[in-house]
Amino acid sequence: MKYALIGSIVLFCLSLFAAKSGLVVFNWTGSEPRGLYWLKHGHTSDRDLVLVCLTKGQEFPAIVAGLDPGRGSCPSGFQPILKHLYVASLQHPVEFDQFGFKVDGQRLHNTQPLLHGRFGVTFPRLASGRYTGGLFVISDYNARSYDSRYFGAVSQDQIISFAVPVLVIP
Repeated sequence: MKYALIGSIVLFCLSLFAAKSGLVVFNWTGSEPRGLYWLKHGHTSDRDLVLVCLTKGQEFPAIVAGLDPGRGSCPSGFQPILKHLYVASLQHPVEFDQFGFKVDGQRLHNTQPLLHGRFGVTFPRLASGRYTGGLFVISDYNARSYDSRYFGAVSQDQIISFAVPVLVIP
């Protein structure tokens, strides 16, 4: 029992150090499983988990609708979001309609857009269509996630790192 407590304290301290040094991030939101994610810099690829800084224009509709992005390290002053990256191309189109996203013809679960936010404000919505270019950040984990179904594609410079789950709570 004593060793388990000491081990837990050491692990907690190491986690705090890693978080302060930018090596890990704690995801407290429901968009992806809550927990600890290791951050890696470098090339991101299709379907990686990525940390993305939204622009103020992308965040403003969410705030008006009642979502709180939280204060953080992005240029907008808010925290980055954690989502899966889908790279649309001719070979791997991303499709969007009133039922949500399809990637390579396969429907992604939990991606049907909500009509209204918490305060009854209408959410903006990505135009329905077949996209053969662009970087889409999508959560199929949580149907209420604020992602590309509302603000569209993101640019490469908005992606700050990719993330690998270390210790998550499903």
